[in-house]
Amino acid sequence: MLKHSFLLLVTCLVCPAMALAAEAKPEDSWEWLQQKLSMPTTLHVHKMPLNQVVELLEQQTGLQMIIDTTALDDLGLSPDEPVTVSLDSVTFGAMLDLAFKELELSWSLREKVVIITTEEEALIHQFVRVYQVDDLLQIADGYPDYDSVIDVIISTIASDTWVENGGPEAEIRPLPSSNALVISQTLQTHLQIEQLLIDIRRVRQRQGLAVTKSPMSSTRSAKPAAPRRIYYQPSSSAALPREYE
Repeated sequence: MLKHSFLLLVTCLVCPAMALAAEAKPEDSWEWLQQKLSMPTTLHVHKMPLNQVVELLEQQTGLQMIIDTTALDDLGLSPDEPVTVSLDSVTFGAMLDLAFKELELSWSLREKVVIITTEEEALIHQFVRVYQVDDLLQIADGYPDYDSVIDVIISTIASDTWVENGGPEAEIRPLPSSNALVISQTLQTHLQIEQLLIDIRRVRQRQGLAVTKSPMSSTRSAKPAAPRRIYYQPSSSAALPREYE
């Protein structure tokens, strides 16, 4: 029953992904987001109101930005909170992470709009991505070993946010039919996961390890062994909004 439920979940995730891939424009892609977050930005302000700082960043980046006043109000903050920061030629992503840290604020993204919000609120908004990991999978008992890759991710990146570690929302599941992982996490954490996988691949190349593609599980007739890991049905809030690679 668990297997059937998982397959149903994967089907629901993958079919929209294929449709979006066929219709997506370049500016709607994950690459578009990375390009925007990589833009160099400079900011030197002293006790400038938060809303004016946001306007300055809008002018530099050309992106629309808004302040989640409801979330800030819950934290006892207002759009007039003073911000002091001095950063030269850092990426826009780093600017978002650092400029508002003193106020314990974070950011999220919805429909190409950058939202300045509280750290707690930012954790609520999960995005789903599909990561190809066929070159990182080892073969165990004749089948690709997803657990080893999953363990590295959930133990090193935002470890307290994963459901498997007792966290509230974040999910990670294998997609055997494509030798991939389906991950529901915040945008910031997705960026860290992507960098981790890049670093692992670089290490493997430096060590001279051959890049091998794990065989597609769908080509095997034998029934796989029972999984060592229990996967939970994600909550509805973890499933939306969705971003596909």
